[in-house]
Amino acid sequence: MAKKKKETGLGADALFQPMKDAAKKPESKKSSPPKEPEETPKPEPKFKRKTYLMTDELITRIEAIAEAENVGLNELHRYLVDLALTQIEDGTHVLKATSTHKRTLGV
Repeated sequence: MAKKKKETGLGADALFQPMKDAAKKPESKKSSPPKEPEETPKPEPKFKRKTYLMTDELITRIEAIAEAENVGLNELHRYLVDLALTQIEDGTHVLKATSTHKRTLGV
């Protein structure tokens, strides 16, 4: 039969006091320069599979760039789409849409 541990009557404060004491920085006589704030790591992006129709010419151009730059096709697609969206959103590029039954970009 296992022995019963004696109850010490210590509350939660007493249990966590060593942790609180360890967290305190020892006072030093020399002042150190302020540390650069640590960059918080970005969470891994979650990808979703989407299908978009592209011409053979666009596919060939993208494949050639991916091979020349030694990057993956999916990564290059994400980069190009992000670049285009950023330029449209910040006004660097304006879409030249024509008005028909549905708006088209003439591509």
